[in-house]
Amino acid sequence: LAGLANDFGIDTGHADPDPGEAPAPPPAVPVPATPAAASLDLTPPAQEYPAPSPAQDYPAPSPAQDYPTPPPATQDYPTPSLPQGYPPPAAASYPASPQPAPAQPAPAPGGVNLRKNEKADLHHSGAAPLSRVVFSLGWTPAEGRSDIDLDASVIAFDAAGEKLAIVWYMHTNEFYGALQHTGDNRKGGYGDVEQILVDLHRMPMNVDSLIFTINSFRGHTFTDIAQAYCAVQNVDDGEVLVRFDLSDTQPSTAVLMTELRRGAQGMWQMRAIGEYHDCRTVKKLVPSASRQSKLGS
Repeated sequence: LAGLANDFGIDTGHADPDPGEAPAPPPAVPVPATPAAASLDLTPPAQEYPAPSPAQDYPAPSPAQDYPTPPPATQDYPTPSLPQGYPPPAAASYPASPQPAPAQPAPAPGGVNLRKNEKADLHHSGAAPLSRVVFSLGWTPAEGRSDIDLDASVIAFDAAGEKLAIVWYMHTNEFYGALQHTGDNRKGGYGDVEQILVDLHRMPMNVDSLIFTINSFRGHTFTDIAQAYCAVQNVDDGEVLVRFDLSDTQPSTAVLMTELRRGAQGMWQMRAIGEYHDCRTVKKLVPSASRQSKLGS
């Protein structure tokens, strides 16, 4: 720019350089010596991390909550009410599962002795009302026979003669214990009896008639039996109230012995039947017993 300015007559205060004189080289810049590769320390310096903070002081866990006590495993459910028509149980205890009664001799004669088709009211000499009775149905084998096995049963009917229940040695309990069979007796021999307990106060109101029967399951006929009887006793004092002895015999395997019928004002009446049939189980006697129940009404 100075030469150009001089060409236009402008003094820049600088003299033109001598074209023959080479410009002086720039001063040399010192270069630091490069260290040998083997002496290089490539390990990174250790970093200084901050010290960990102390453990935080968390609040102590709250105590377990006081939950209500759970109900017991077996809840005390209310006692179910009896079906309609069943009077409440009497205060007197009555075995729920009766045990077979030991063999007993035939009840001693006493009370009213009935003949076929006769009737008698059930009452006893005491002042207390009659509440529980036991029907003892027994037999005496003919001479030389000791293998006679008879089965006593009872069939309950309503006022129309419809069957309500059957109690026998394989089904021993009905009507919440108001009708119970004490067990089978297979020994045979004099005085062997099977017993049926009847709780008159607890008997359902729709039970109008009870028909008591005897069957020979093994097929022996009543000609193999010297005597068959039905005796009714008061459970509370053992008094014999009514007794019915079969006065005849037939080559049959079953008999309708007696009927117990509900009367007026809580009175019960017994009627002697003594009607023979040919069947080995009580279920086969239901039609004939229903007919007798209608006749007695």
